[in-house]
Amino acid sequence: MEKQRGFTLIELMVVIGIIAILSAIGIPAYQNSLRKAALTAMLQPFEPTPTAHELSA
Repeated sequence: MEKQRGFTLIELMVVIGIIAILSAIGIPAYQNSLRKAALTAMLQPFEPTPTAHELSA
């Protein structure tokens, strides 16, 4: 009789749990970085453009 190949239910549940934990950490961090990028893009036009004198200093 050949040995069946595959994963057990416990192994699959452990992997699903690890993916859930990583997603719970990663998704809020990703959303926070998107929020910061949008805020930076929104505020960028309000920054004063440096003059030639300021650039040469």
